[in-house]
Amino acid sequence: MNVDFDLVCVGFGPAALSLAVTMADTGRITANFSSVPCVSTNESLRVLFIEKQQSFLWHGGMLVEDSRMRISFVKDLASLRDPTSRFTFLNYLKVKERLVTFLNLGTFYPYRVEFNDYLTWAAEKFSHLCAFGETVTGIEPGTTSENTNDDIKYFRILSTGINGTRKIRTARNVVIAVGGQPSYPKWCSSLDNQVIHTAEYSYRIDNLFIDKDVPKNIAVIGSGQSAAEVYSDVIKRFPKCKTSLIFRDTALRPSDDSPFVNEVFDPSSTSEFLKKDFFDRQMELKKNRSTNYAVVNIDMIESLYGMLYKQKLPGSTMTENEILSSHQIESAHKEKNGQITLKLIDTSIERKEYYKTFDAVFVGTGYTRVGHLDILKSVRQYCTPRGNCCKIEGVDAVLPLDDYRVLMDDRCKAGIWLQGCCEDTHGLSDTLLSVISVRSEEVLKSIEKNLKLQKDLVLHSTVATPTTIIFPAKSEPGTVLYTEFNQSLGETLTFRVADPDIDLENFHIWMNNSRVSKFWGEQGPKSHQAKYLDSQMKSFTSIPIIGVFNSTPFAYFEVYWAAVSNLTPFYKLDSYDRGIHMLVGDESFRGPHRVSAWLPALVRFCFRDDERTKRVVSEPRADNKKMISYMNQHGFSNIGQIQLPHKIAELMIIERLENVFYSVGK
Repeated sequence: MNVDFDLVCVGFGPAALSLAVTMADTGRITANFSSVPCVSTNESLRVLFIEKQQSFLWHGGMLVEDSRMRISFVKDLASLRDPTSRFTFLNYLKVKERLVTFLNLGTFYPYRVEFNDYLTWAAEKFSHLCAFGETVTGIEPGTTSENTNDDIKYFRILSTGINGTRKIRTARNVVIAVGGQPSYPKWCSSLDNQVIHTAEYSYRIDNLFIDKDVPKNIAVIGSGQSAAEVYSDVIKRFPKCKTSLIFRDTALRPSDDSPFVNEVFDPSSTSEFLKKDFFDRQMELKKNRSTNYAVVNIDMIESLYGMLYKQKLPGSTMTENEILSSHQIESAHKEKNGQITLKLIDTSIERKEYYKTFDAVFVGTGYTRVGHLDILKSVRQYCTPRGNCCKIEGVDAVLPLDDYRVLMDDRCKAGIWLQGCCEDTHGLSDTLLSVISVRSEEVLKSIEKNLKLQKDLVLHSTVATPTTIIFPAKSEPGTVLYTEFNQSLGETLTFRVADPDIDLENFHIWMNNSRVSKFWGEQGPKSHQAKYLDSQMKSFTSIPIIGVFNSTPFAYFEVYWAAVSNLTPFYKLDSYDRGIHMLVGDESFRGPHRVSAWLPALVRFCFRDDERTKRVVSEPRADNKKMISYMNQHGFSNIGQIQLPHKIAELMIIERLENVFYSVGK
């Protein structure tokens, strides 16, 4: 099998961008500089970056006016690895004709909006290697032979576009660098989308209030840098509003950025951290939290203190904003007028409880780093736990090796690397910019080492054309997919997407029919069928379908893309072959005359749904002689028996025959 890419990177934030820069600097890929010649060698990698945003943007929701970086510009995409790289921040300034004026500022800390522009400038050089506007939903193991016990030599990467289009690509190696996901307090769960995380602040603040001159009450929750910056910006934007900063600690704590403590972010500190056992690592993380978590830059603290002090001066017309320290939020509810009422507990006064109502609530409550776990679900069985496995934020962790590669069993020759979610194994700097340039070099070396071990790999001097499989968007529940009038029955046959709200009761009854459960094995309480149906609704490759004669539901079908099923080792498939699963649930709709109506129609639907489909396949259980006989009568050929994980099946195939299958239906 031709594998599309040597490497697919999930996510295209600073970590992935730094990896791209390292590959470009070493001639592995081409950076698109319009006026500067690219470094090239006789070797190049087939690489793709998949990013859910529609263009590169770094922390777009927190590009607050006048906010500055908290780390030196020297910790950019390249300088610590190679100061002579074209991708350094200083070279960016030179290209933008701001180098001298920036030096006149006398600072190592550029404005955040400027650093975002620097990252965007670098990212633009790799736009030809990026797929923007796609969310990766999972990766699946793949083999290159018909032996189901063969080594896993590549992965299938599943992604969904903003319009619902689904794509499947193959890669020998995968880097997952999806960044953090906004974390919300539990009391937000009943408030829909009313509470705004600071990650979305810049996107939503301008449209927050129609009339900015009408006094409002605004709450900002949190004691870290993001919450403090939002609190400060809200006060400046809405001078007539009363804004409250609420947090549990007794005061805002300054971040410790003194030189000795700051060494915790040095690349060498990562090496030292890796030598410690799991317990000592956790102790060190806790000890150094004051460098990064729930702390605020001292300049911001002093600015806020001065701002609140000026409110008290004689003649001040400023609204009296407040800081509510030592406060916990017990619960929250939405008022009829859209306001949000918080139940607060003042822990400084023997847990005094009271309620306070706000027109808007922002939360600066950090990020979770578990997005990679959902992507890895289908390959978790191949992941080998390290000595001290643990839970991260309540979820079983996937702990990488020192080179950031996920340890997998001997069957898996394809590799997976993690970026930006390895704090527990690699230290505090892992989620930050501090070491990305050095780290990307280590990761690239590890990837190239694995590429050399993949026996069938040849490093190409020219980039091969990818053979990405593109599937159309899935239809909504209840959507009618196909209908035709059957002359012999005098009835209309309809196939529609299953809708759990309408079909669960029938589905439950059908699955508990002993005739059906013998072959499907999904009998049990309604909650079991609800879970099964939900999994099919969410499936990347399968459509759950209800068959209806006139207005009566009678059957359940699944139409799936065979190219990403467990049939791939057993026959020479085409990328757009369709597979079908079938059950007739209503006893009154059984019999050969009914099968003669719905089975050809189901095949017609498969061929008409996508003109690229060349054949329809099915794998009924080998002892389901009656179904196999029906399929033979309606054009299916027997390929032979195959061993699937849950059954011995008869592989059945029917080719596209337009003169037969295009004669009726619409």
